[in-house]
Parts: sequence; structure tokens; C-alpha cells
Amino acid sequence: MKFLQLCTIGVLIVIAYFIWPTSNSIEKLLPRSERNPWELITLKSSNGSLVEIVAIHQASPSGLTFSLVPSAPLIGSNKLKKITTPWANINTKSMSPYRELYSAYKRALDGEKVPLKIGPHFYPIDDVLRTIREIQPRVEVYYSDGSSNYYNFRTAKRSTLSTKISGWSMSNAEKSRVIEAWSESRDKLEQLSYRRDVILFINRIDRGIKAVDSIQPKSRVFSITAAKNIHELVGQYHTY
Repeated sequence: MKFLQLCTIGVLIVIAYFIWPTSNSIEKLLPRSERNPWELITLKSSNGSLVEIVAIHQASPSGLTFSLVPSAPLIGSNKLKKITTPWANINTKSMSPYRELYSAYKRALDGEKVPLKIGPHFYPIDDVLRTIREIQPRVEVYYSDGSSNYYNFRTAKRSTLSTKISGWSMSNAEKSRVIEAWSESRDKLEQLSYRRDVILFINRIDRGIKAVDSIQPKSRVFSITAAKNIHELVGQYHTY
């Protein structure tokens, strides 16, 4: 009888070893955040206040190291400020939708220092640039010899935008399509407008949108400045 009991206990221990939730398995069971990579991380403090975070740098036994949205652009001596707060100041349940963060928190409780790069501050703008370049304006250009074709802003060299072009045309529907898509991409970067590279990129997008908006259907007027602004945004790097 005792032998059977010992066997039963042994079997239960083996089963528990394989099914007992580890930190990794707990992480998989947590709800996944629907946050887009360019959106702020929102946590709750222990008193229930919402805290919007732009970057999380480290989880350690002493607490969480993070950065709030800067009040001014990070230009010159203005750097992203890091704050470390004890875990007792954070409503740890509010971390559960962020699986990587919650996993780091559990590891920190076990004594680890876990370096992190979580939050929109680390979002690469190349992702937005690729999306913008997928939306190529369909613009017909007219040449002084009477010929015309659709200009490929992606592959053509900027040097081909010459005075030989006497006019260009873009339908209102096409204009709306491009402006709407580019504006949507621009909105993704609004939370990051404190970053110098993002500021410069937003300016490029704005110049491109203004240039597209200036093109009229069947226009016999051509603006080389507007054309270069579009090309600067959607052309390949090596072409300008």
C-alpha cells in the first residue's frame, strides 16, 4: 500500500514538473497588449494615477528605470531623462498586458538586472519610411516636345527633373489617396516629435504632402521645387 502511495506521489511530482507554470509560461498566459510600436506605454502608479512612458530601459531588484515624454526636443544638451522608481510605487497589474516587461519584472524579483528597450522611443522611423515609399504618387508629366509619361519618383534620379518638363497632372482622387496615406504615417510619429531625426522626417513628409497638394489635374504648370520635395521623400537614398 505504501509502495503504491509512493508511486502515486512520484508520478504527481513528475507531472507537476512539466505543467507547473514557469515565468515563461506565465508570460504566455498573460493578455497581449494591442499597443502599436509607436504608441506610448501606459502604467498605473500605486495610487491609481496613469503614467505615460516613452521608453523603458531596465528592470532591476531596486525598481523600474524609464523615461517620460520630454517636454522639449532632444537637441543639443537636452537629453532623455531616466527615472528609477521602486516596484512599490507601481501597480504591477498594469504591466501584465506588456509581456516582455512583465517577464522582466518577475526576473527582477529574483535578483536579476534586465536591460530593456521597450517603448516608442526605440521605434525606427525606417518602418514609416518604407510605408510611405509604398505609396507612389501617380503623376503624369508633359515635356516641351509634346510627349508625356508617368514619372517614377522612386527610381528616377533627381537630375532628370529638368526644365524640359513643361507641366504635370494628378487627379484629385489620386491626390487624396496619397495625402491620406502619408498623413496617416505622419500621425504615427507625432508622439516622437521630440526626437531630432523624427522632427526632420516630419518636415520632409510635410513638404511632400504640400507638393502633392499643389499639383492640379491637367496642369500646364510645373514646379521643380515641389517635384524635388516629392522625390526627397519617396526616392531611393542613392538618387538624391
